[in-house]
Amino acid sequence: MKRCNKLFQHLATLFLIASTIDAAHAVDHVKLIRHGKTIEVDGQVVVEAQDGGLLLHLPDGQLWVVQPDELISKSSDDQPFELLDKQQLSAKLLSEVPVGFQIYETPHYIICYNTSKAYAVVWRLV
Repeated sequence: MKRCNKLFQHLATLFLIASTIDAAHAVDHVKLIRHGKTIEVDGQVVVEAQDGGLLLHLPDGQLWVVQPDELISKSSDDQPFELLDKQQLSAKLLSEVPVGFQIYETPHYIICYNTSKAYAVVWRLV
């Protein structure tokens, strides 16, 4: 019986986390200091720890852990949080790499490469 209750508690926790992530929440604006630099990021706070730390989901899919001592401020607006679509994510990736890189898309991946397309296609099969 104890094992069944423990399993139920874990499933309920996972359901709660999943429903929180899927729900349309406002965009959270977080200002933090990391490695001596002030950074401002927009995303969705997935979890706020008791000590003030955050797990932040960014529009490009990244998950950032913000430690309590890094956090400067946090605010929200009324805009719904949305993930980037394939085109937006491809453009973001290309803006972060040197000139000459290209994008190869599969149903599940976006591969940014600066080799031959044949190499990028073979790489996704590995």
